[in-house]
Amino acid sequence: VNITCLVFGLLFGSSLISQLSASMVQMNLVRKEELSRMRDLRRYLTENKVSPELARVVGRQLQIRLSMEAPLIEKNVKALDLLSGTLHLELLQNVFSQFTTRHAFLSLWMELDFNAVKDWCRNGVVERIILNSGDELFSSSSVADSMYLLINGRMSYSADADDGGQSQKTEVVEGTWICETSLWLEWQHRGSMVADTTCVLIRVHGQKLMKFFSQMACQGMEEGLDHLLSFASAFRDLVNQYTRSGQLHRVEAGIDHASVVLAMNKDSQMAICDVFLRQFEEQQATTFAVKKPKAIKLLTDEVLAGKALLIREGSGNIVRIAFVVAIRISRSDTCILAQIAKQNPDDGTWSASVNLPGTKMNSREVPKQVAEKFIQKELGVFESDIIIEGSLQKTELKESENFGVQTRYHREVFLAKYRVSGQEYVHR
Repeated sequence: VNITCLVFGLLFGSSLISQLSASMVQMNLVRKEELSRMRDLRRYLTENKVSPELARVVGRQLQIRLSMEAPLIEKNVKALDLLSGTLHLELLQNVFSQFTTRHAFLSLWMELDFNAVKDWCRNGVVERIILNSGDELFSSSSVADSMYLLINGRMSYSADADDGGQSQKTEVVEGTWICETSLWLEWQHRGSMVADTTCVLIRVHGQKLMKFFSQMACQGMEEGLDHLLSFASAFRDLVNQYTRSGQLHRVEAGIDHASVVLAMNKDSQMAICDVFLRQFEEQQATTFAVKKPKAIKLLTDEVLAGKALLIREGSGNIVRIAFVVAIRISRSDTCILAQIAKQNPDDGTWSASVNLPGTKMNSREVPKQVAEKFIQKELGVFESDIIIEGSLQKTELKESENFGVQTRYHREVFLAKYRVSGQEYVHR
């Protein structure tokens, strides 16, 4: 037994010493590389007669960055160069597809062309980049040539000040598509974007992607070209709207794709929603279908009827966009008309549910006309005594109880008064 323990201890000790030695050698190599870089920097600063104050700042920043462990990106993984070209492209397609599917039009394109992401990777259209804290992604007045998706970290966008005023600063969070204008417009940046933390971004080169866009008609992809023109037109209109209203941060620091899709023609809207509907169905094929077996079909019917849209945000979440008209009907005694309960159609039971009278609407319907039609149909006995005086617009994000999906409700609440025979009704 003693001999066995002795042999085991010898083997364990030898293995431990070997691992420690290997770690020490690795640390020495890393340290040697850092010292070499610092030595080259000091020599460069000396030869170019850089001021001592600036030299200290430069040296301090280099020391900090050398001590940081940066996230790995493709160009830093040398082992990938040993893979065959086919396998390498398949790997890149798998990696980048999870990010390009977060863009409304690129996701649609990937459905029309299965090899799209491989082509983008092969031709350098998409790549992953890293910014350290304090690095500038772009500066004011520079030409916009790329779109970016912030997948990790936090950034700040500072719009140019108007008429000598203060610059407007906006925080940019993960899941934001940055400077998409480079794809659809000739654009010069109207501000600067700086990394607040170490950031990882997906870069989409605008000019390289445009070459693929221009090939769509030649490849028999007329349908894709129609959707492209619809998306580009809606995007340009939204940029013009934001620019005129001085909301430059909404142009360069992340345009809401839901607003773009809303302005597209109906066929293109449905094509994009159909893509996201299939993605959502695949995501929820197990847990969601078990909990709410009818929800997928109801959601599909709602999307096809134009009562809702589905959008995948830059964060990767699929969000349902619903449009609702509500009517707040009040009397002179401040009482309002409201639903206080609803009946379960399956078992006839009642449960508390407090809501204003209202209905869903199609994204292309005129809200006031929908409200007037609802009053006529559902409140016909009071129609002549209900007077609409104004409206308020509200947006709310919450999970839908019926569908189990995050929903952004765009509500237009009409304010109305209830009168009887031309006289205000007074409750007694």
